[in-house]
Amino acid sequence: GEEDSDLADAMRECVARVDGEARELLMSRYGEGRSMAEICASTGKKHSTVTMKLHRLRLALAECVAGKLAQAK
Repeated sequence: GEEDSDLADAMRECVARVDGEARELLMSRYGEGRSMAEICASTGKKHSTVTMKLHRLRLALAECVAGKLAQAK
């Protein structure tokens, strides 16, 4: 429905604001479906580092999406 469309639009806008290393990480994990082991191997970063970066990215995206949805109402 319309709410799903608003959510998808908000998510696209928020993801578009992510750039650099954070965007590469986001796309590797969720866009390409790469495993944590693959990401760690290709970046040379520890599992805990990658996990924390993804956690922070998800929190930032959730906050961004929530803000955009609140504005849309």
